[in-house]
Amino acid sequence: MKITPAHQEELQQAFNVIGLKSALMVGALTCGQQDQYDAFMTAFQPHILDEQHMMDAYFRRIGGQAKEDDYVTLLANNQSVSGLGEGNIYCLNSAAEFKAVMSLQTPAQLDQFVTDQPPSAASAP
Repeated sequence: MKITPAHQEELQQAFNVIGLKSALMVGALTCGQQDQYDAFMTAFQPHILDEQHMMDAYFRRIGGQAKEDDYVTLLANNQSVSGLGEGNIYCLNSAAEFKAVMSLQTPAQLDQFVTDQPPSAASAP
């Protein structure tokens, strides 16, 4: 199945949202920010699930669950290594990112946020 430009854009958006979710999870685990992560997930869970389903469908078409698992693991590992490279400021940056996303009110604002500032360790589908 060929991916149209419009579908490519939707997929990229889904990967950006899931990349942000992963970055926030890594920050939460590394910096003790679980409460902020839980608040983010509660606020945006339906939208994040929609984006997750889109990503799941993409991976089903290109090779299945193992490829998706590899992608998600590599994404989190890259984000963790990137955080280690930031040293002491990583948790300050993570806290600032939580503050920025928690100021968002709608899924459309979240989509705009990840379009304007895609997660640094995310990769395109």
